[in-house]
Amino acid sequence: MRFEFALPNGARKVSLVGDFNGWDERATPMVQQHGNGSWSARIPLAPGRHDYAFVVDGTRWVVDALAPQAPDAGYGPTNTVVVDFEALP
Repeated sequence: MRFEFALPNGARKVSLVGDFNGWDERATPMVQQHGNGSWSARIPLAPGRHDYAFVVDGTRWVVDALAPQAPDAGYGPTNTVVVDFEALP
């Protein structure tokens, strides 16, 4: 699955984190596209629901504004949810 993130004000690095990589910001660094603030990463995902977020410059966690949000669990920012619909019955 391809993940995309845009940050017009710039960033030194962006990582994709989620339940699929143990929320480890070192596991899935994103690649900057064309120097215009767009970042992308492509990863294989097991079928089903996955929570994820982006980490900007190693300190700021950002949800994907273009995807559904997980309910607030009461202990910090919510996550974004992606579902592999082809895997659903």
